[in-house]
Amino acid sequence: MRMKKIVLIGAGGHARVLLDILQDDKNSQVCALLDTDRDKWGTTICNVPVIGDDNCLADLRRQGASHFVVGIGAPGQAARRRQLFDTAQRVGLAPASIVHPTATCFPSAMLAEGVQLLAQSAVSAGATVQTNVIVNTGAIVEHDCLLEPHVHVAPRACLAGGVRVGTGAHIGLGAAVKEDVSIGDHSIVGAGAVVIENVPANTVVVGIPAKPLRKKEAA
Repeated sequence: MRMKKIVLIGAGGHARVLLDILQDDKNSQVCALLDTDRDKWGTTICNVPVIGDDNCLADLRRQGASHFVVGIGAPGQAARRRQLFDTAQRVGLAPASIVHPTATCFPSAMLAEGVQLLAQSAVSAGATVQTNVIVNTGAIVEHDCLLEPHVHVAPRACLAGGVRVGTGAHIGLGAAVKEDVSIGDHSIVGAGAVVIENVPANTVVVGIPAKPLRKKEAA
């Protein structure tokens, strides 16, 4: 298998988690980190240099980089993650997927390009995980769920069977979503919430049971 020469976009906490996984993969080499924080430029993280921001992507492609990973995971950052994903593809980089060795993915589940399944996460039978989705540490995606592009399921969140999570939505830390519930595009489910009814698009819900807190601007 040809070595993947990867650009990791981000140099914060989520990116460091991904870097640890990638550096343990004998088929991958992280050649550079990118971040908007100028104070990080010229530094190194685990011996990988932070060389600039996403304006460096085209140069890195010309210098031989082949793949990219979006290393941003904070709530409310789905639009930025999507922008970076699209920009990296436009310059000719391919999205690399990351599956931690302790993650469980059933054979009948379908994973698109650029997904991230972190430690002890689980994606069950018949589930579909689309482009640039994060299933974070210990999160559970049960049978027949659909996670649309750029979704983030935070650590220890649990989606019961048949849940649909719309494009760019965020399921917060330790939240639970009842079977067959739909979470609208770009919505946010707060940490620890229990969702038992459909959530409209561009809505923030919190509590047990989850109730709308406010509408958010469309992404």
